Amino acid sequence: MKTRNRRHGAPTETSGLIALARGRPDQARARFDVVYDALPGEPAAQLALAAAWELVGDGAGATRRYERVWRVDHADVSAAFGLSRMRLSVGDRAGAVAILDEVPETSSVTSQRAGQDRGARARR
Repeated sequence: MKTRNRRHGAPTETSGLIALARGRPDQARARFDVVYDALPGEPAAQLALAAAWELVGDGAGATRRYERVWRVDHADVSAAFGLSRMRLSVGDRAGAVAILDEVPETSSVTSQRAGQDRGARARR
């Protein structure tokens, strides 16, 4: 079942999510690509497309898309984690860690990590 935009007949982001849930990342990538073409500056569309590229095994394609979001918004931790995974997948552990180190201190993820670090130190 394809979810289509009533005005233009194009697949929507919902059909891409359904394709992902059904284990069809190739279909999801094609559907998210349509959404990205319609909304090229929208981070959610870029991240959905990056995740689909990652799931089909195209690390270079996923990396480019995660980097686009990360360059614009360092508060977007989804982009940071995606980019970090991509760097780690090619053996660039230092690069993966460097990306995560760029996550702002005000991020809830950074705050949680700091709390976990304090807890671990206290248990020693």
